[in-house]
Amino acid sequence: MKTYTFWNNKGGTGKTSLCFQTVLQYAKQHPEQQILVIDLCPQANLSELMLGGMLGNGASNLISLWTNNQQPRRTIGGYFHDHLPSAHMMFNGFNANNYICHPHAYNRNVPNNISLVAGDSYVELLANSIAAQASIILPVGDAYLLVLRWVIDFLDSLRGNDTYQMVFIDTNPSFAIYTQMAIAAADELIIPVTADSSSVRALHNVLALVYGINPNANNLNYSFYTKVVNSPNIQLPRINSIVRNRLTQYMRRPASAYRAVLDSLSTLSNSLRQQYGNYFCPNFNIIDIRDFNTVGQIAYAEAKRFADINAGRHIIGGRPIQANQQYISDCHNTILQLVGNL
Repeated sequence: MKTYTFWNNKGGTGKTSLCFQTVLQYAKQHPEQQILVIDLCPQANLSELMLGGMLGNGASNLISLWTNNQQPRRTIGGYFHDHLPSAHMMFNGFNANNYICHPHAYNRNVPNNISLVAGDSYVELLANSIAAQASIILPVGDAYLLVLRWVIDFLDSLRGNDTYQMVFIDTNPSFAIYTQMAIAAADELIIPVTADSSSVRALHNVLALVYGINPNANNLNYSFYTKVVNSPNIQLPRINSIVRNRLTQYMRRPASAYRAVLDSLSTLSNSLRQQYGNYFCPNFNIIDIRDFNTVGQIAYAEAKRFADINAGRHIIGGRPIQANQQYISDCHNTILQLVGNL
């Protein structure tokens, strides 16, 4: 079982969009594998896409997992809720399959070899209580590390029968305790960035928070890094790729400024790889992602991978949008490059 987590300590970098397209494309290329997706963002946008998107009642389908009196709640929030009273050991009656749903039953655009632990806004409400359990002083063991393992323990329970070969985890930009769980569970990180100066700062933050690398500070105690690097039961993930996501609709910058920021991100990444090579995968790559524009709007409204979009006229939000076949192919080829680096 291999686990990839999409994360950046900055919003608006396209994590969820890239994760959605990557998961669907990987599943299509590997029909012999079973894939598990865990949505650890309380906004649950990835889950909404998986369950149908805007045009396929994705929001309603997601809410049904929260509110139709299922016991337990069939989401990551349900798992956290059930785990909280027994925070430092696995609770009685735990069965990971109780929290897993099958998106293909809701959205035929999602391959049937994908399973989902849906996101849940409830996670944000539980976060303070979970963090409090992580700070308790125990007579034996480290409460923080035991709580940090919640997602790892969930996955470990599925390893014995080799049900899933690949796991993808989506996150939000915070470094809350549930985000730390997602990072701790990862074998490799995929870090999307955008072409603005805040992404350069965000990349520094990722390296400081996860790996304790901060050239501007000495002897700071980063609790995640300090605890994990000394733990025999949790390993720091390695960086698989830094994805330079164009997302021009957020930038309003001239081309020269855009290129200068991208170049600075590449320079920083390559410099850090030379200094801290053990934190990077052997196949580490800096991948450029084109701006998805209209094709992206259609893909996420219809909740399908780029390759499944038909060229021509689409009605999105009551207005017609035209999909050009060349643009569809360009977007699809972009995702093929990212999937090819896994």
